[in-house]
Amino acid sequence: MDPELRASFVKLRDELDDVSYKKEFNKAREIFDRAQGGEKRVQLYMIGVALINKFVNAVKQTDAAVVQNLKNSYISMFDQLAVNPQYVELLRIIVNDTSFSYSTFMVGEQDPQYEIRLRKTFLQFLLVCILFEDFGYNMDAWKDWENEISSSQFKCKVVNTEAINNSCSVSENIITERLADGSYQDYGGNLTKNLGIYRCSCGHIYSIGNCGYAVMKSTCPKCGGVIGGEGHQFMAREGHMHIKTLPEMFQIITDEYMKNSHRYNLHTVVNHTSLEFFPFKILEVGIDTFMEKRKLKGNSPFWQIFFCNLFLRHLFDHMLLTIIPETLTAANKETYDAKMQSIVDFKNPNIKELYGKMSGKEVHNYMEYFLAHVKNDIEILKSELHFENPVEIFDWLRATMTVAVEKIHKEKKTFTGKTSFLTETDVTDPQALLIEQNKNIEKMVCTDVSTKFVVKSMFFRKVEGNLLYTFMHSFKEETNSIY
Repeated sequence: MDPELRASFVKLRDELDDVSYKKEFNKAREIFDRAQGGEKRVQLYMIGVALINKFVNAVKQTDAAVVQNLKNSYISMFDQLAVNPQYVELLRIIVNDTSFSYSTFMVGEQDPQYEIRLRKTFLQFLLVCILFEDFGYNMDAWKDWENEISSSQFKCKVVNTEAINNSCSVSENIITERLADGSYQDYGGNLTKNLGIYRCSCGHIYSIGNCGYAVMKSTCPKCGGVIGGEGHQFMAREGHMHIKTLPEMFQIITDEYMKNSHRYNLHTVVNHTSLEFFPFKILEVGIDTFMEKRKLKGNSPFWQIFFCNLFLRHLFDHMLLTIIPETLTAANKETYDAKMQSIVDFKNPNIKELYGKMSGKEVHNYMEYFLAHVKNDIEILKSELHFENPVEIFDWLRATMTVAVEKIHKEKKTFTGKTSFLTETDVTDPQALLIEQNKNIEKMVCTDVSTKFVVKSMFFRKVEGNLLYTFMHSFKEETNSIY
């Protein structure tokens, strides 16, 4: 973390405790109006992160009275602020610590640390989305959604139409088998080497093995028309075509992808071999690089970096769809719910059959559908980054968000579309972020003003005398996710 930001976190936490306890609302407004590094939104972000680490923690029964008094002081302070209402509502959610109770669906049983880290991750993500347009998400875009979810702001636009699945499946098969088994060669005369890929007049893609030329007729599984041919000649019919090169094939995939990527396509959970990810290899890696790198094994980080970035973007898109209702008014929340129920309609037998069970969980509604994707992406990233402790992935995700904010602030970077979040080091040495985080934590342990609030509570309220020791010990442990 930038040393300037780290020092500001310490100062902010102390100042906020002091002004909220004393009810010095003019000072509070000054703190919220302050610009950090020339940007007010960075200041507001730091305030939000400081409050997440202060309030989103397990509270012992003996400490509940003091914590509630502290919460009440903060809520009173929020009522006096003149900043983005959505941001203020988020601060109330953070302090009240009543949102994002998704752990039951995510892990199936109560795990306090998992639930706390999960909630902190969602809250910090919402904080970034509200404050930084450069992060690429518009929290009000849902109002324009009618019969479909627009994917214009998404970072991982998955398309899984029948045509995409068909063309990508044939392409994967040709690349992994035909180009490797020796059949892609000249056979003499007019039988020059070719991919053996054909497209029926109805658009269905199919392939022919061995020399790649047609020697028999068959029936198209889509339209029932005649495909193939005889005597090494394919059937001459309008729209029936021989696709001879990979660039031709990849252009067909690209055209189909671009035609359908404007909207969110319902899809099952994804993994490294998902056909839905094939277009990204072409569009983002590039045809030449893709063909060059396709044989790389585990000794190269190229594909690990590519997939980790893709899974992270896919995760963020589904976290967005999950959190949108959290800061909405009751009326807007009802409208959002109605829209989502009609678009992701689990009363539809086809949707229920296709998406009724994902990531090892029964899925009954749109929220569980989005959470199944979140759960799957987190588990894949955790495995890909070799985190043994189940909560480390959340600390890493939060650190990644703060790094993104620093890049937005310092480098004026925007994270739209296919922008990569992760560097090679972030992926190949993920512990480096956590180690750096722990160094920052040591600089940000509890200081005098925070302690002052607890001491005052001990003197002026009926709380147990061991509270100060408990507070100091717990605070240092719980700040282990200061990002």
